[in-house]
Amino acid sequence: MNTPQICMAILTYNRHDTLAENMPSFMTAGADKVLFVDNHSTDNTPDLLAKVTDGRSDIQLIRNRMNLGYSRSFVKTFIDVSADYVLYLSDEDCPTPQMVETYRGVLNNHPRLGVIARATPYPKAWSIAALDESEIIESTDDYVVIRPGLYAAHLASYQSTYVGGLMLNCSAVANFAKFSLEQGSYPQKMLAIDAAYNAGLALIKRDDHGKFPKTHASTKQETMTSRQGDWCIAEWVETARFFDNFYPDNGLVL
Repeated sequence: MNTPQICMAILTYNRHDTLAENMPSFMTAGADKVLFVDNHSTDNTPDLLAKVTDGRSDIQLIRNRMNLGYSRSFVKTFIDVSADYVLYLSDEDCPTPQMVETYRGVLNNHPRLGVIARATPYPKAWSIAALDESEIIESTDDYVVIRPGLYAAHLASYQSTYVGGLMLNCSAVANFAKFSLEQGSYPQKMLAIDAAYNAGLALIKRDDHGKFPKTHASTKQETMTSRQGDWCIAEWVETARFFDNFYPDNGLVL
């Protein structure tokens, strides 16, 4: 069996200083490829990335011809990646080698898995104990694996809100051409839902995979404000519509 190839993708825009600080973490994380996607930065970010990628076949740089915005840049990255799995990171994240090592360990036991995401600790508030009993196919100190289907898709929809550490099996996304960027503000949720429904989900329990500032505002001593109002309602309606359009009832009973 061939070892799946992992491409670590870092999306950035006008973040020269942050990228320069975190670059050693990206370079030593242990991915097969590293892809930097520059969303047409106007500061010194292009100079830094050109220097880092010069002469390196394992490091790729894509510079968008214009600022596409986060959602479109994310989707374009998924299209452009040439690897079995794409592991998304924010330019603020600092992954450790243990992260990729743990993800590879999951894939060794569960080849072709659809999604791997950080979920420390598990269970989360949106897990359902009765379904955990029937849908979890492996649980270790490091991770839990949920079989393909609606429960895996449900958990993936929550756990993919923040990009840092989200890894997708590119071949498990079957409905890519059928959803639009208007289906909520997080395109990674639609991709993760699709891949988890088709090929299952692993949620990582370990908390030694680095620093991920965007995961929780509390890590930056900020106040977490819940998303409420019309936009939040519209976002969840679109997510529910996505489920209803593409995934038949697969017999889940609480």
